[in-house]
Amino acid sequence: MKPARLPIPPLARGANRLAREPPLLHWAAVGGASLVGSDGQCHELGSSTIIGRRDDCDIVLDGPKVSRRHAQISAGADGLLLVDLASVNGTLLNGVEITSERLTPGDVVTIGTHELRLELD
Repeated sequence: MKPARLPIPPLARGANRLAREPPLLHWAAVGGASLVGSDGQCHELGSSTIIGRRDDCDIVLDGPKVSRRHAQISAGADGLLLVDLASVNGTLLNGVEITSERLTPGDVVTIGTHELRLELD
């Protein structure tokens, strides 16, 4: 009798991306990081940055497709992590919907109709 074979789960979305791209240097080591909107507005990132429609968010974006607390960017020893906070309309990274993904310089985060590009300071 052959032993039962357990199914091997597919690679998580973005796994290949992580394997081929170097992680972003810790934001403090490079002097910080910012999200720059298509309107040129610059939003500096802290150790934990909440993006959403509410006035108490670190980055406040307007629009019906932006959730009250839409996404979070956290800085850690291995780079910046973008996490969707169970938003209704989702968070896109370079045009792909994500739940959680590492960021690299030049990445474009789309929340509602807002496009924000990650830049190192």
